[in-house]
Amino acid sequence: LTDEMFTAWFLLLSLADFDSTGHTHDILLHLRYQHPALEHYLQAATCDVELVRARRGRRGERVVERVLFRVSDTVRELVLEGRHFRERAAESLFDVPRENPQEKAR
Repeated sequence: LTDEMFTAWFLLLSLADFDSTGHTHDILLHLRYQHPALEHYLQAATCDVELVRARRGRRGERVVERVLFRVSDTVRELVLEGRHFRERAAESLFDVPRENPQEKAR
């Protein structure tokens, strides 16, 4: 069921990029206000990249494609830890005793 949920979510996000009527955006807003925990989970577990590739049959022309994909909870936690790594490292270096060399090794 989770795979089907993400498939529908990716479809809505992709359609929203091209929908000039705004109906898809309204559906996404409805999800945000009626089911905020679900929408938050879907947002947090979704990442995207934009790929540039040559367009077939047209020399020199390029097209940008947005690719959506699901990120597991484990990977999300690693990314969040990585964002704070530099701050934690700076704090730990700040707390290193500097006067006695034997204390540094602990």
